[in-house]
Amino acid sequence: MYVESNVDTNKALVRRFIDEVFVAGAAGAVDEIVAPDFVPHSWPGTGPGPAELKSAMAGMMRQLRAMPGRT
Repeated sequence: MYVESNVDTNKALVRRFIDEVFVAGAAGAVDEIVAPDFVPHSWPGTGPGPAELKSAMAGMMRQLRAMPGRT
């Protein structure tokens, strides 16, 4: 039962991250959700920690907004 509780907690945290950070664009939520020693394994060139993640995400959002047909 403890493991299931951990899984449910982690799922909720990932959903919150996606909803608040990626969907709503609330970069400040990164500071609440991401641990100070966070290491991004899937974003090459991004250093550890929330500040690096926010910087990488800001760059990605700039690129998405610059795509043709985006408003």
